[in-house]
Amino acid sequence: MAVGALLVGSIAWTVEEGQKVCKSEDMGYFAYGGSTVIVLFPTDMNVVFDQDISGWSKAGFETILKVGMGVANAGPAQS
Repeated sequence: MAVGALLVGSIAWTVEEGQKVCKSEDMGYFAYGGSTVIVLFPTDMNVVFDQDISGWSKAGFETILKVGMGVANAGPAQS
C-alpha cells in the first residue's frame, strides 16, 4: 500500500502490478494535491460509504471534504 502524506493528491504508478522492481528503482511518484487520510475499519463493522464518496473514488477523483462532513455509516453488525 502506498500512502502519500501532506500535499500529496494522488499516487501515479510507473510499473505494472506483479512487475519485479529492485531496490532504488522507481515504482511511481506522488502528484501534488491535498492531504491523504486513511481510516481502517474492522470488517464486522459493515461500513457503507456515502454514494458521492464511493462514486467519485471509483471514477478516480478526489472528494473535497470539510471537518464535520459525513462520509459513511456503520450498518448492522454481521454475525
